Amino acid sequence: WYQRRVRGLLDICNFVPRLHIVLLLVQFRMSATVVLPDIAVEWTMLEKLALVSAVVKKGNSNWPTVSRLVRPYISPSKNIELFSAKNCALKYDHLVEQLNKGKKKSDLSNEALAEQVLQQVTAERISELKEKVKKLHANCTQLHVELNEVNSGKYNAHIEVAWDEVQKRKHSQDF
Repeated sequence: WYQRRVRGLLDICNFVPRLHIVLLLVQFRMSATVVLPDIAVEWTMLEKLALVSAVVKKGNSNWPTVSRLVRPYISPSKNIELFSAKNCALKYDHLVEQLNKGKKKSDLSNEALAEQVLQQVTAERISELKEKVKKLHANCTQLHVELNEVNSGKYNAHIEVAWDEVQKRKHSQDF
């Protein structure tokens, strides 16, 4: 039974690196429920921001409430169970570790630490949105250039040739 269950788990998690599979197997033996490590599924910046905002609002000890507050911001393609209270706690701890990477252990309160993480994630989200705006602006500029070329008549000859070919095909199919 156990081997069949483990094989099924490995089939499901074939995209997870080997170290994470070992962690999953250890976790599987220790509990009835298996929670994917937060590293296995990448959270979007919006999901991270929703998580940290919920922690600032509700504290880092009320994970079921935090999980409920995060759920409206989950990407539709993701399984809602990946944002359980346990996974929210794991992801928040991971974000705190990233913030404190290379720093001495701080004596900040939980609230102050949550505020720092919120500032960091907010800055990353703003950067992400600025990049999206740049890409959209570039696309709009390109469309504007193409529209001006069409309006100036640059493609009229090409359109007439293409239209004639369509008419010839249509005429040949009628016979």
